[in-house]
Amino acid sequence: MELWYTEEHSPNCRFSLRVTRQLHSEKTPFQQLDIVATPEYGRVMLLDGLVMTTDRDEFVYHELITHVPLACLPEARRVLIIGGGDGGTAREACRYPRLETIDMVEIDGAVIEAARAWFPDICAGFADPRLNLTVGDGMEYVRKVAAPYDAIIVDSTDPVGPGEHLFNEAFYRDCYAALGEQGVLVSQGPTPIQPEFAGLLREQAEFIARTFDRLYLYLGHIPTYPTGTWCFLFAAKGGIEPLGSRTDAGWRTFGERLRYYNPGVHRGAFGLPNYVRRQLDGLIANDRLDIA
Repeated sequence: MELWYTEEHSPNCRFSLRVTRQLHSEKTPFQQLDIVATPEYGRVMLLDGLVMTTDRDEFVYHELITHVPLACLPEARRVLIIGGGDGGTAREACRYPRLETIDMVEIDGAVIEAARAWFPDICAGFADPRLNLTVGDGMEYVRKVAAPYDAIIVDSTDPVGPGEHLFNEAFYRDCYAALGEQGVLVSQGPTPIQPEFAGLLREQAEFIARTFDRLYLYLGHIPTYPTGTWCFLFAAKGGIEPLGSRTDAGWRTFGERLRYYNPGVHRGAFGLPNYVRRQLDGLIANDRLDIA
């Protein structure tokens, strides 16, 4: 008998993977956590039935959410990761020798332990002595920040369940206050293609645009996320621009060493289709960028 995992992206669209084995299943205090083995994407972590990470395509998401902001901040020394329990964002941040402090706050400790057991390569950064891992509420943590961060990376779940409170205006105001004078916040956002998700993206962009000095949007292709087209919101405090001259140092550092990110991807990710620009009309500053 064949076993299949199916995720419902909308009432009329579903995504399925054949499953060869269930590796882990646990009801945590916050969500349902499952890990399954699949022939197409390797091991897959599911939270409340939704794909969070897979062996095969995790590098796309983790490289985009981490290297785009950090390449724009060559003097960055302090980074805060909110969420990211699978460890991929921490792994990518740990590639930067210049970072002195990498603080990470994940609300669900069970996700961290499952990642250590089943995704050791993804969570390799957990062994880095610069990483300070806290199991707790990221929203509460950011309210109490003493020393400012150069970058805050919000690697949360979707805006439902335990990650819902990380998609509101009060949270983004606290993040703004927790950043230095020239800081960057990057948060994942949903796909702009399906109407159910596009409305959430517009709302999230409105919250951030009212709080930060400038907001940009960039895109990536993640096959196992709804529609495959996924958004990231780049919010600047001060005069940071994602295609400014400050990015050159970051691009030279990594070049072609990574599996997805490179200077061309960095630049091209901020070139948006017209329908996305229209959805976020008046909120994003991508038209300021020299993408050609």
